[in-house]
Amino acid sequence: MLSIGRTKLYDLMNAGDLQSITIGSARRIPHSELLRFREAQPLAA
Repeated sequence: MLSIGRTKLYDLMNAGDLQSITIGSARRIPHSELLRFREAQPLAA
């Protein structure tokens, strides 16, 4: 959905730019958070 790699995704989560929920040992990103993050990004030219 974001068209980014796993490393970049974890970088965003660790920086606090993308919120996630930890369930056991798995990290989950709510759909609403993905939409919020995507809308906040400037459009690429």
